[in-house]
Amino acid sequence: MASINRKPTTHTYEGGKAVQRTPQQELFVLCASFLNEDNFYETASDTRQRLEELAAKVCDDSDWCLNLITWLRGDGGLRTVAQLTAIALVHARLAKGLNGGNRQFISASIRRPDEGPALLNAYKTTYNTLPKPVKRGVADALASLSENGWLKWNGKTEKGPVSLTDAIRLTHPTPKDEHQDKLFDLIVNKHTDEEREQLLTGLPAIAARERFNKLTASDKLAALTGDNATEMIRSARLTHETIFSQLGALNPEDASKIWLHLIPDMGYQALLMNLRRIITACGEDSEPVRLAVERISHPEEAGYAPLPISFLSAYRNVPDIAHPYLAKASRYSLRHVPELAGRTLIMVDRSGSMDWPLSQRSTLTRYDAASMFACALGLKNPNSVVVPFEDHAYEPILLEGDDPLAMLDRFGQPVGGTHVGSSTRQAYESYGPFDRVIVITDEQTSWGDTVQVKDAVPHDIPLYVWNLAGYHGALSLGDRNRVNLGGLSDTAFTLLSFDAVNRWPWDTLD
Repeated sequence: MASINRKPTTHTYEGGKAVQRTPQQELFVLCASFLNEDNFYETASDTRQRLEELAAKVCDDSDWCLNLITWLRGDGGLRTVAQLTAIALVHARLAKGLNGGNRQFISASIRRPDEGPALLNAYKTTYNTLPKPVKRGVADALASLSENGWLKWNGKTEKGPVSLTDAIRLTHPTPKDEHQDKLFDLIVNKHTDEEREQLLTGLPAIAARERFNKLTASDKLAALTGDNATEMIRSARLTHETIFSQLGALNPEDASKIWLHLIPDMGYQALLMNLRRIITACGEDSEPVRLAVERISHPEEAGYAPLPISFLSAYRNVPDIAHPYLAKASRYSLRHVPELAGRTLIMVDRSGSMDWPLSQRSTLTRYDAASMFACALGLKNPNSVVVPFEDHAYEPILLEGDDPLAMLDRFGQPVGGTHVGSSTRQAYESYGPFDRVIVITDEQTSWGDTVQVKDAVPHDIPLYVWNLAGYHGALSLGDRNRVNLGGLSDTAFTLLSFDAVNRWPWDTLD
């Protein structure tokens, strides 16, 4: 992040001394962790209001704003906040008369067919209008709509306040070819049976899905367990959600036959998320389970490069039979963790406010994310010292072997208050010296913290503070060797460099 010469002071929600970020810095840290849900210290509506206020301050810098939105929806993997940020920035720009590039903000925040309708609804609900740049941006995004996308998201998009049909009618996207022209026509217009049949000759996947939907339940089961099941699944773009929502509960034998046809074509993340379902439906000692865990144990074959935390939820929720395969996959993920020269102190915030879910649907907490990040770094860099802290530093965590999932139980449970600065100084003086210090926290140091973290270690030692919550007030930023960032993702590893003080995640690091 860019340096600033004078840094106004503020306080954390717990009353500790902090530094006011620049509007760009605060917006980035907010967005990197915001899931449009209540947080420990701040409601979702309060966070959205803060987002709008910050958007009004930064919206003049169109290049930076577009990079932020693109990163959020891309490498950041944050769908909802990308859209909230896009509409807040566009509204702020239009209020200032800044008219160029706004449609690009909107289209950059959309990747799935259901997101265009959702954005239109969010903008109209929030501002009671739909300006041309918003509609044009959605129209630009709809240029990527395909049969596959429509089949996957049609059910969801047609149930919302603004359907995909509504979105096409409102925004008038230009079809990119004859095939998409037929798709738009099918979605938007009413047809006679003869006209629809003619249209479907040019839309083979939708035609195959409709043929499947017309089958009786018994015929569907027979087709999906027969010799041509794989061909039917592929031609009709059938997913496990579609199949089992129509067939309901099945006996293990039939379920196994169907999963054997599904598993080879499933995406890696989808397979990981459905591992428990497969084991429950087919039985631990079944061929689908053997096939699924074998695929999961080789993420490199899927071109997938996850962080270790990607495996933690599955690890906690599946029977022991799958644990060795998940452990193997998590070990592979360490290949993407950088090797850091010298010694590294990794501080992990274990205070009560870290015991907050990553999202309403997640079984994992911020503390889980922080601990797994620390495990990955520590295991890849044996000279590291990993220290959990609350209002004081604890004994270092003994990390050994190469399985980050097996190390997590050693971190203990989050409880108590937060003294980030004095805990970091205590650990540095007890176990140092170090070549760098990394602090993973929600930055909610309390009023009793007597040391500012930026002064907790020598000023010539790089200090990286990762904020996992997006709250206002930074404990360290902007100075030489002092880096303050938000969220934890693959890009976090790339920012472990001295030059990161003047970089954003979307910048190319040398």
